[in-house]
Amino acid sequence: FKKSAVLGDVGFGQHMYMNCTGTGVPTIILDAPTGSTSDVMLDLQRTLSHLSTVCVYDRAGMGLSEAAPRLNASDPGEGPVLRTLGPQSTAVRMAADLHRLVTFAFPQKRPLVLVGSEIGGVVARTYAHLHPQDVSG
Repeated sequence: FKKSAVLGDVGFGQHMYMNCTGTGVPTIILDAPTGSTSDVMLDLQRTLSHLSTVCVYDRAGMGLSEAAPRLNASDPGEGPVLRTLGPQSTAVRMAADLHRLVTFAFPQKRPLVLVGSEIGGVVARTYAHLHPQDVSG
């Protein structure tokens, strides 16, 4: 299915991959372990998709998702964004990418149930801390 994958615009010239199956709420977001792509979550997505909407995605720079752009700290527009999001490959930046992905690029109904392993679990916890209104469970 990835040959016809659609990438969503998450801003700052960055595009990320997300695939959702099933219907209903809560929306379940599956986040792969360290160094892995969404492929490792496909069996779980298939298993859960009869219960609700289940989405897999590739973090920035992984699989089909583009790398996070390097923001210029001295640029008047990019500097404040960089100070808010932090540098690439931090949990805060990954959680911000996920928030833009499920809010703007591929809007998902709330509440979200975030399921992650290894770094995916860190991203889920960071997201829940930054956006408690979005999550359940």
